Amino acid sequence: MCSTVAESGLVKILVTGGAGFIGSHLAEALNDSGHSVVAIDSLESFLYPVEDKIRNIEDFQSKSIEFHKVDILRDNIEHFVKPAEVIINLAAVPGLVKSWEFFDKYVESNLLALGKLLESCKYSNVQKLVQISTSSVYGKIATGIENSTLNPYSPYGVSKLAAEKLVNTYSANFKIPTTILRYFSVYGPRQRPDMAYQKIIKSILSNESIEIYGDGEQSRTNTFVSDIVNGTIGAIEAGSKTEGKTYNLAGREQLSLIQAISVIEKVIGKKAKLIHLPARDGDQMHTRGDISAAIKDFDYNPNTEFRAGIEKQVEWNLKYKD
Repeated sequence: MCSTVAESGLVKILVTGGAGFIGSHLAEALNDSGHSVVAIDSLESFLYPVEDKIRNIEDFQSKSIEFHKVDILRDNIEHFVKPAEVIINLAAVPGLVKSWEFFDKYVESNLLALGKLLESCKYSNVQKLVQISTSSVYGKIATGIENSTLNPYSPYGVSKLAAEKLVNTYSANFKIPTTILRYFSVYGPRQRPDMAYQKIIKSILSNESIEIYGDGEQSRTNTFVSDIVNGTIGAIEAGSKTEGKTYNLAGREQLSLIQAISVIEKVIGKKAKLIHLPARDGDQMHTRGDISAAIKDFDYNPNTEFRAGIEKQVEWNLKYKD
């Protein structure tokens, strides 16, 4: 089914959520590899200012990436789906904090829009749909392999697990070739302003206090954005080997939040002003992505050390500091 992706080399790829943190990096990397890339994004400002997304895609103008402002749920998407040989679905509302108050928005963006995309795939020649998921589907502790018990700890995690189930349902009924990738704590240049490391870096650079929820001992296997991009491309290029499967994509270093803050302080050369608050509802305590399946099937190799990745993120912040 998907062998042509691996064998023919250059293909037509649709990246949804292409103006976002990860989507913009992925679109650029695919374009740089010679693929024909169309990126679509609704450019909404539910989580952060649309100006950040516009800045993410400014470099598209110097490349051959075709960008369109598209709301998957409300606009006609057939024009974009039908020509695509590979679709990478990054379009979603991420993050757990707002999912308690605005769950309807998460269902709309993470499930209903996906349903419309899958319906369009039924009548297309797509050779692979890659659904981007999250470690949040595992629950408060995410340290197991892909077939571990899934028990989401936030409404966001519930919406993303439902999305996985919907993808698998369409794949089974309509023979749509699919692969699911669960991302773990991605960081790096262009990181969303609502994400922890971006907030910490900006607060230190501006001499402002930063709120830390809980004791700071919650831990993550942080994944640098270029490693996530390379892993995603690897899953595509592996062809039929990854069809119908789910993979964790994570980094190799597991750090507590306090340890991560210490690294950020050393990179910037200034101490953070921390304000400790009670833990938030839905926060994961520990994540450690088991990546053995991804290593086995497509040689996934996240090799960016956390400090090196933070140095690049800080450099990007200094470049775009207001």
